[in-house]
Amino acid sequence: MRFYFHVSKGNDHFPDREGAEAADLMAAQLNALQAIQELQAEEAPLWDDWAEWQISIADGSGQVLCVITVEEAPGDRPGINRTMLQ
Repeated sequence: MRFYFHVSKGNDHFPDREGAEAADLMAAQLNALQAIQELQAEEAPLWDDWAEWQISIADGSGQVLCVITVEEAPGDRPGINRTMLQ
């Protein structure tokens, strides 16, 4: 199944026009979380500016199925919050 990973913060929106294949929504969520963790590891100094960014996972019809939010958290890295929409 193809999922689309739209990234946003406030009025900044970056739609995913290509999408990526994943077996199901759980696999798509894991892919998104892994991408966030890789960015945290590679770009740690930038995370102060990236708090509150969101990844909305949508299906081919454009329906948002899940929202993953990067939030402020104690320590060196922001926390991650997932919201299921269904």
